[in-house]
Amino acid sequence: MKTIILIRESDHGWVRQMFPDRHPLLMPLCNKPAVEYLIDLSVLAGCRDIRIVSDISMDDVQRICDTGTRWGVDISYANIQPGDTFDRVIEKNRKFCADDRILVISGALFVRYDRRHDYRAFISSHLSGEVACGRQGSMLVTGEPVPSDERSDIPPLSIPEIDNIEHYFRLSREILDVGSDAYVLPGYSNEPDCHIGINVVIQKGAQIVKPVMIGSNVRILSGAVIGPGTIIGSNTIVGRKSKVVESLVLQGTYIGQHLAVIRRMVAGKLLVDPYSGESIRFEELHLISDIGQGPMTADLTRRLVHALVALVMIVSLSGPYLLLAAILSVKGRRKSNRTLFHSATPDGSVELQLAVNDGPGLPEALFRRLSLDRFTSLFRVLSGNLALIGCRPEPVDRRRVHISDGDAICPPGVFSYAEAEDWPENQNDFRMVEHYHLVHSNVFSDITMTLKALLNRNNSTGRDYEYQ
Repeated sequence: MKTIILIRESDHGWVRQMFPDRHPLLMPLCNKPAVEYLIDLSVLAGCRDIRIVSDISMDDVQRICDTGTRWGVDISYANIQPGDTFDRVIEKNRKFCADDRILVISGALFVRYDRRHDYRAFISSHLSGEVACGRQGSMLVTGEPVPSDERSDIPPLSIPEIDNIEHYFRLSREILDVGSDAYVLPGYSNEPDCHIGINVVIQKGAQIVKPVMIGSNVRILSGAVIGPGTIIGSNTIVGRKSKVVESLVLQGTYIGQHLAVIRRMVAGKLLVDPYSGESIRFEELHLISDIGQGPMTADLTRRLVHALVALVMIVSLSGPYLLLAAILSVKGRRKSNRTLFHSATPDGSVELQLAVNDGPGLPEALFRRLSLDRFTSLFRVLSGNLALIGCRPEPVDRRRVHISDGDAICPPGVFSYAEAEDWPENQNDFRMVEHYHLVHSNVFSDITMTLKALLNRNNSTGRDYEYQ
């Protein structure tokens, strides 16, 4: 037995309209690409050779499915023209079909089945022709059936209609409700109706209400409520005290704090009411946004750029620093204290000399407005103990707080992302801003954020962000 999975762009225009860069077969259903359900069904039917045929580029599909080794099958790929008829598709793949019996899944993104039933005997003995059909697709077999003396019951098979976002949303919820009894669902399920991936952090005070599915590399911050009836995609952050109920959150999404997402679908910046089809694209990145690729990492390029900018700042500020420091020392206003902080290196520490210059006067104001109170800390960027901009350093006498996205930890910086934003009011707000920039920042945005931090300190009217 062999399988042909045939998908045309015209069959699923709503996918290309809402997600123009995503192949319909890669639309996630309970955090699993639709194509993987079709492969699972093919394996249950006894097929060991699968060919995926489409008139859309399948580079991403090939990247996900590869050669099929993890299913124990051989997967190949073939392209067709949009105008090719079904007979023409079979003709183009006649070498693959040869004289074998072929299971053809045409136009369907998903087929309802139940893995507890025997599909191998049913499909092999079924007469040539249609096995299941729906408005958007069909499932049929070709070739001579294999006679069987055993009576084969008719297992459940149906093709749901998925021609808009509401159908997709309802099907996702349906699969979650059915659970892993009928399908192979991703994630660990140590208890019924609860599937959780790897590297998931659920902070103290967060609530998980079943049924729920949470992908891998997910952060649920304190006070958040997830579920019931909620699917959270991988590489997602849900902010503190936010509520996500009866909703679908696609992978790579950031949900800010104190938000209520109820019976909605969220995909990056896009918030969709699946029942009306209305959508809102958020421009305020602290509310709902997509998590950019290339999160904060300690790679060589980033460290080099941080060090280069720090060196430029050292050269340009050395003259004003020496002059103003001498004036303040003469006036008796030059004060400093040394404090030990956690460094950017694992389990490392760094001693920083923090300038404290109390009292009125032009030299005192210039010293701070030029950020000369951070001048000596810039040398720590050259040694790799600090980033130029990152999270606020934590004193070693306190528990180290790791701001992490699962793949990287935000390093302490001479300047902080929260300082650059100049709006957080409390410790929790600082953490939220740092979480956001950890997953959105890149080497170029770090330079912009450093300039913002300098400007905000320069324009400050007294509100300070000294290391705490």
